[in-house]
Formats: sequence, C-alpha cells, structure tokens
Amino acid sequence: MHWAQQSLHNHFGDRMFKAVIPETVKLREAPSHGISIFEYDSNGIGAKAYRELMALK
Repeated sequence: MHWAQQSLHNHFGDRMFKAVIPETVKLREAPSHGISIFEYDSNGIGAKAYRELMALK
C-alpha cells in the first residue's frame, strides 16, 4: 500500500471505500478539456475505476 493510502487508512479506517482510482494521464487531461473522464476516455482504466466505485455505493 502506498504511504498516502496507508495514512488515509490509518485516519479513516473502515470509512474508506475499498476501490482505488489509479492516477492516469487521461484523468489529469479531462478537466483541462472541460469534460468528464467518461466523455474523454470512457474505456480507460480511470473511467472503469470510477464506474466500479459508483457500483459499490
């Protein structure tokens, strides 16, 4: 587990979602184009990770 994830887990414990959204170039680029990741790269791993997170809720 990355140190940042560990720190968050230590603080929030079971209140955190289990899903992890990976850092991708496409996730960083989408806002600069004024569109969501679902419009910018709907089949990318970032969009898929957000869909999985939404399915858990």
